[in-house]
Amino acid sequence: MPVYEVDPLRDARWIEFLQAQPMSSVFHTPGWLEALSDTYGYEVRALTTTQPGQPLKDSLVFCRVKSWLTGARAVSLPFSDHCQPLVDNPADLAELVGFLREDVRSGNSKYCELRPVENLTADLGKQMDLAESAAYCFHTLDLRPDLDEICRGFHKSCAQRQVRRAEREGLVVREGRSEAELAMFYSLLLLTRRRHQLPPQPLAWFRNLIRTFRDGLLIRIALKNGCPIASILTLAHKKSIVYKYGCSDSKFHNLGGMPFLFWHAIRNAKENGAEEFDLGRSDLDNPGLISFKNNWGGTQRKLVYYRHPAASSEAAAEYPRMHAARRVFSALPPEDCCIGTSAKVNERMMNTLLEYYRCPAEFSCLEVLGEPSPNPGFFRFEGTTLFGRPSFGMPAEAVESPLDEIANYSEVRDSKCYLPFDADEVVTNLREERYAAKRHGSHVGSAGRGLARRAYYFVRPLLGVGVRKHLQRISLRDSEEIQFPSWPVDRTVDRTFEKLMLLIMKARGIQSIPFIWFWPEEKSGCAMMTHDVETTRGLEFCSQLMDLDDSYEIKSSFQIIPAGRYWRRFGSETSKSMFTTGITMDCCIRIGGSSSKGPKGSIRPQNRTEQKGSVQVCFIATLTGMTHLESPTTCRYRTWGISIPRWADAARLCRISLVEFSKSQ
Repeated sequence: MPVYEVDPLRDARWIEFLQAQPMSSVFHTPGWLEALSDTYGYEVRALTTTQPGQPLKDSLVFCRVKSWLTGARAVSLPFSDHCQPLVDNPADLAELVGFLREDVRSGNSKYCELRPVENLTADLGKQMDLAESAAYCFHTLDLRPDLDEICRGFHKSCAQRQVRRAEREGLVVREGRSEAELAMFYSLLLLTRRRHQLPPQPLAWFRNLIRTFRDGLLIRIALKNGCPIASILTLAHKKSIVYKYGCSDSKFHNLGGMPFLFWHAIRNAKENGAEEFDLGRSDLDNPGLISFKNNWGGTQRKLVYYRHPAASSEAAAEYPRMHAARRVFSALPPEDCCIGTSAKVNERMMNTLLEYYRCPAEFSCLEVLGEPSPNPGFFRFEGTTLFGRPSFGMPAEAVESPLDEIANYSEVRDSKCYLPFDADEVVTNLREERYAAKRHGSHVGSAGRGLARRAYYFVRPLLGVGVRKHLQRISLRDSEEIQFPSWPVDRTVDRTFEKLMLLIMKARGIQSIPFIWFWPEEKSGCAMMTHDVETTRGLEFCSQLMDLDDSYEIKSSFQIIPAGRYWRRFGSETSKSMFTTGITMDCCIRIGGSSSKGPKGSIRPQNRTEQKGSVQVCFIATLTGMTHLESPTTCRYRTWGISIPRWADAARLCRISLVEFSKSQ
């Protein structure tokens, strides 16, 4: 039987053929194929047994791919979760696959790969000389039942509760496909791909998708106080909606942005008459993503890719190159791939200011002036010592050196404030103590101090209280003479924000900014509910109690007493049913209280009441189950992984809301 090769982008029969095929997907459409061709230069072809001039009755679409990593190959289709051969007769499919096998034998391709959504039978695969090359999880959600029935299939804790959390946090969904929405989406995509050590898709790819799909593509963005925290991109074909790309800022995972977007997408798809929501493929070694998709009550099945010839040792040799490429891409700064470095920096500064002041977005009008210096150092801005890369002046290596004052380089014009430094970078340097290596000097000195510190804590259990206090006084004897940071309380971050706000008010020509209520929705106060959990019977009642709290929109914390009996069991259950990975439970503030001690190396809050009326803050993290309860004397910044003593900041807690404080951690 003869096999014909056609161009689906120019063949007038293609669109009519897809409309008549029940198994056609968004990956067969001219929009997807054209975007592949325009972005990556792939040659898009389709094989058919139909004679020229006759209506198409079958087809297998593929791309000829040439790559320095994987060589030349024929793939049906690259960057596609699946691409079902649109063939009714197995004999016809064998003929089409035989054409690709002959292409491999002739040396045009190293191999050919098929990605059918319907797995081949063992006999058919053997007949066509196809071997399994990869396997994934594939999820779909049936949208034909009514919306209430669909919602009842959502996981009560990991989907329904997360959506309610997002609503309480005041998240807003923005939809569109303009350059503004694309910029927000792509900035989050860069963060996500770098976090997963994967190269980001080029910006041109998404621009081409928007151009070719038009109304069939939609970007949804979850915003918190105007700041994008999560985003998804969906494609539409006939009565199916395909979730293709998702990305988020890990600092805001606890707000439920991604579940909130999925709920909006599912609800809108149902309202628009869609019958299926395609959740896409998931790697088998990514249980977190698989669990997230299972939470929506859809159908999970195995998705198998096939290739000819079977993968050999030569193919295995490609892994080191792929692994090296991933390491290189993960090490690149996000700005190297971004939509303009200056625009990205300005956006970060805006978000940092809004996060601190909670003021309206129009009050953020900061922009960086000039190019930053290649090396960071110390400088002064209106008398305040900062650490970063200023655009003007010479940053000093040591804080004791004469520091350049760069305030004179700032400008206020056209209702905007132009700064000679990146305010977000400077604030992050201060919060994460990135200046420490410069301030402490050589690595030899730092190593010596580290060795002395380890030696002290090794013998500390053998020392009396008097000896320990004497050694502490010796260690802190010169603290008051330290120029930077200030001791015992450093307010450099607060002073910096105050100076920036004064410049913004000057640029805007205003005398005051709208008052921002301490508590959300202008509430006059706040109450914290806690539950003491004792014995296994109390533990078994927790799930019902959580649902009861949620029904009244009450935020609460659970105190395990005593922790040693069943803390591991509670941690594993809550990590599966209460929270998704990376979510932190609400904080519990106690005034001059004490905490029960757990087993060593697990939940072990320290009982310290050294200062009367001191504020003790306890956090329960569920990063990998119930890992630990933080010491009341420390708060953990998960983004950079070290604990910082915060007794000096205890007084600040009296004027920070629980919601905002817990989010900052």
